[in-house]
Amino acid sequence: MPRDRFYVTTPIYYVNDVPHIGHAYCTVVADVLAGYHRMLGIPTWFQTGTDEHGQKAETAAQVRGISPQQLCDEYSQVFRGLFERLGIRHDDFIRTTEERHKSVVTKVLQMLWNSGEIYKADYEGFYCARCERYWTDTEVASHGGNCPDQPELHGKVPRLVEPNYFFRMSKHAPELQRKIEAGEFEILPEKRRNEVLGYLRGGVEDLCISRSKSRLSWGITLPFDPDFVCYVWLDALFNYETAVGYLTDPDRHAKWWPADLHIVGKDILTTHCVYWPTFLIAVGEPLPRRVLGHGWLLDAEGLKLSKTKREGAVAAPIAPGSRIPSNDEMLAVLGRDVTRWALATAMKYGDDARFDWDLVLSRVNSELANGLGNSVNRVLRMAQQSCGGKLAERGAPNEKEKGLRAAAEAAIAAV
Repeated sequence: MPRDRFYVTTPIYYVNDVPHIGHAYCTVVADVLAGYHRMLGIPTWFQTGTDEHGQKAETAAQVRGISPQQLCDEYSQVFRGLFERLGIRHDDFIRTTEERHKSVVTKVLQMLWNSGEIYKADYEGFYCARCERYWTDTEVASHGGNCPDQPELHGKVPRLVEPNYFFRMSKHAPELQRKIEAGEFEILPEKRRNEVLGYLRGGVEDLCISRSKSRLSWGITLPFDPDFVCYVWLDALFNYETAVGYLTDPDRHAKWWPADLHIVGKDILTTHCVYWPTFLIAVGEPLPRRVLGHGWLLDAEGLKLSKTKREGAVAAPIAPGSRIPSNDEMLAVLGRDVTRWALATAMKYGDDARFDWDLVLSRVNSELANGLGNSVNRVLRMAQQSCGGKLAERGAPNEKEKGLRAAAEAAIAAV
């Protein structure tokens, strides 16, 4: 990566419910990386935010009897509050309902329409409203008619027939595949790269990028057809560019784009490694340099924490056990710094990892209290007892010290 600057992002988080520990994990990891680059003196931009359009937000607002905007305002503030308690030092927190974002997405849609990258046709296929995504016949059939992403939670996927607008994703898939294979667009870890290449080699269809206002009104209106709104993923993904001046501030955009690192969960790998880069190719923009796809935090039974299944993990009293702790529980019991440490070291990147109370508390005791804590205590005690708590003035190095320094510098160079 270039050393002149570092631009890192988290996904922007959906606002139909409060954040769980998975949101905190991804954000803390990004914050640690941003802080590391700042310590090296590298100009750094760290962006996070909230994804606020789409069917889930509209439905959640209807259930509560409030407007979608009220719902978004409320939950966006909840995310901000959590990040403040976690000590997150983001440079920008973008909301997709902000005018600075909506106006640029509208321009992008018109650009794609004018250049023939979007066309109208009938859509017939499966659509899961819970994950706001269309699925192919093969994908749904392989999961017994259920949602391929969350078969147990989302259940059966209904089949729809309706007119819609499509993006010519298949047109740009070969170029994307070439860039991945050439290392121009890096996907880590290797198994995630292989997943994306397998998806591309299996044949890519064009992507439906609209929703009829007859069944969804909460979104950015298509500038070329007021009866439709933009698909939430096309809208949301452009946040990574709109916030750094795309189509509005050329100098700022040139400074920060392309992004150096997108950090995402493995469940949104396709959207970030296929949808997003093909959108960028279509508008003539450079691709982000690297995408890291992390795994899931699991309880002792191997179950993933999600908003749908969060009640036990959020409402239960603070106590050890096999369940995954909530953000507020961890902060209350461990404090901010230890919570950040526990999250940042929770898993090997790309793999799922167990993360229940028993394991977290065991690691805190063994690695921090007994390991690091005892080591620090012994060093301090020795310094006090043997040196009077003072460091001797540094003199000229002797021959042994010179040899040790040379060996250390050679080791660093070799690494």
